[in-house]
Amino acid sequence: QMKKLVCSLSAAALLAGCASKSENVAPAHVSTMGYKRFTCVELVQEREILKSKIVKIASDQDAKAGSDAAAMAVGGILFWPALLFLAAGDDKESELGRLKGEYDAVTEVATQKKCISPEQLQAEEDQRIAAEKALKAKQSAGAKGLRAGT
Repeated sequence: QMKKLVCSLSAAALLAGCASKSENVAPAHVSTMGYKRFTCVELVQEREILKSKIVKIASDQDAKAGSDAAAMAVGGILFWPALLFLAAGDDKESELGRLKGEYDAVTEVATQKKCISPEQLQAEEDQRIAAEKALKAKQSAGAKGLRAGT
């Protein structure tokens, strides 16, 4: 009886799934129509507002994904009730997808109106990639330090 309960709870937790890392959350489709009447100044301001919201929500999402991964590791190896915590917490995946979609829609309109240049977009993308690489290198160095200390 207990074995069936453990299996059922484990299956339920696995079906609930782990939170996705922010980089794996696809943008939702958002129509550009709502942004067509914006001026260049408004479009640039809106992009900046959305960018800051995305950074905040992505950070929250990555924290949730990390805690889910930890719960899965602990639950799978040592303590099955930890798997129940996978369903708990605040998964921001849908909100992050919506914000990314809005950002893409604003960027599309701003590009069409020539408010931002393709070169500026490329520079922003290069900066984003460099920042992600630096963060991953920092996280990797931290993980190596933890392993060396154990």
